[in-house]
Amino acid sequence: ASQRIPYFHSISFDELMTYSSTGAGNSCGTITSTGNTAPVVGAIATYTIPKLTPFDLIGKATDADHDPLTYSWEETDNNSTPHDLGTAAPYFKSDPPRTDSNRIFIPMANVLLGQTSIKGEYLPSTPQTLNFRLTARDNKGGVCYGSSTLVIANAGPFKVTSQNTTVTWNACKSEKITWDIAGTDQAPINTAKVDIFFTKDGGTTLIPVISGVPNTGSCNITVPTVTTTTGRIIIKGVNNVFFAVNAADITVVGLCADFEASKGGVKKTDIELGQSLDFKDLSSGNP
Repeated sequence: ASQRIPYFHSISFDELMTYSSTGAGNSCGTITSTGNTAPVVGAIATYTIPKLTPFDLIGKATDADHDPLTYSWEETDNNSTPHDLGTAAPYFKSDPPRTDSNRIFIPMANVLLGQTSIKGEYLPSTPQTLNFRLTARDNKGGVCYGSSTLVIANAGPFKVTSQNTTVTWNACKSEKITWDIAGTDQAPINTAKVDIFFTKDGGTTLIPVISGVPNTGSCNITVPTVTTTTGRIIIKGVNNVFFAVNAADITVVGLCADFEASKGGVKKTDIELGQSLDFKDLSSGNP
């Protein structure tokens, strides 16, 4: 009983639909209209990313009835998938539906620990082509999905190489960030630019630090005006889904000269940059 999950995998929906519409179950039931309109999942792009590098799949859906939707990202490769670890299994287990339309592979809490695998989830270390679905549910019987292909290149891993031990920064001062581009600027990945973010809460919210930086492996940033002992730098490929996080916590102290008490400790420029961003706001070019 402990192995059961209270929802259907998207492939199970395929099997149910085949059975009930064209299979043996086609003549068993009576079709009755529910009056409900199923959600519609927008088009989802295909991406090529480096190996052993976390990624964030993002999609969107609309519902004509304005029903609140839940979402689940699932790998749809079957148990015959060639696996890095010598077993025949998908790389990523199914997760229960939730209100966020994105999913980080592997979970951010494990990324922050420098892990590349957990039970049931493994970042591929060899070239692979993986297939994913975003399923949207209105929880009134309406279900729709969109598909995406993720190509794992032989390049990688993409990783932050600076701030790999704990450090203290002063707000509004300049600091140097470095990262291993690991061939991500070349074909087949072709990521020419990256966006750099700061998080003070383990990746729940992201503070944009600098956007569209050339993917050359080095950049100076201005430390944002935040108070934290658990800050991290996140570097994400522009128009792609892969990202990297530095290895150790960053403490930020002090205030900027133009600090405004009325802003609750946040510089005006930070507010303009959108301090409340999170991963699902980074649309990666999806509609």
